[in-house]
Amino acid sequence: MTSGEGPVFQISFMSRTARTYRDTLAANKALYSDFALALLDEGVLVLPDGRWYISTAHQDGDINAPSQP
Repeated sequence: MTSGEGPVFQISFMSRTARTYRDTLAANKALYSDFALALLDEGVLVLPDGRWYISTAHQDGDINAPSQP
């Protein structure tokens, strides 16, 4: 599930839509941790709390660029 507005959003692994902050506390933190580690293996560093930011400074070439060894 994703929640948020504009360029800031949060990814939570849960079976139902969160309506309040307390609802988000029921998210599967272990699954998100596995997800974050899999992304790290691909060269993508994410915040451990599930927050994501989209930047207009990124262009298609930045997004599609191969990761550095």
